[in-house]
Amino acid sequence: MMPPLRLAVLAAALLLAPPVLAADAADIAAASPLTQAALTRLRADVDALRDPAIRTATADALFNPATCVAHRAKLGPVERQAIVDRLVAEGLADPPGLAEGLFPALPGDGGPCPHLAQPFAAAPGGNAGSHHSWPGGLPLHEAFNAQSAQDFAAA
Repeated sequence: MMPPLRLAVLAAALLLAPPVLAADAADIAAASPLTQAALTRLRADVDALRDPAIRTATADALFNPATCVAHRAKLGPVERQAIVDRLVAEGLADPPGLAEGLFPALPGDGGPCPHLAQPFAAAPGGNAGSHHSWPGGLPLHEAFNAQSAQDFAAA
């Protein structure tokens, strides 16, 4: 067991440490063989899509760090509330905190071309402590899901 003073110093160091920034996350993900293998796998899956429009849109969403989050373009508070109201009216969602969860802040939010907070390749696959929660975990999560879907389809 760690002595209490040593544990307190470690806890203070972790609490006072600067957060991992998007640039740090991108560097971490780029150095991860696991993340890079997942991205290679996803690129091959995207390249195999037959419909050129779907292939182009999917490649842009996954591999263009400056992709425009088109469904959020010019989406203001009134439009967001209309979406929340419809989800609640149809019994598909519970209102407390719903808008914040559905519409996390994005750079350029409400403008003509909001962007992702960080590139797909650097994004975690879940929140802190969940599966794939490290920088670059989202590509691994999605590559696993793609393989699972292909295996189910082949069965």
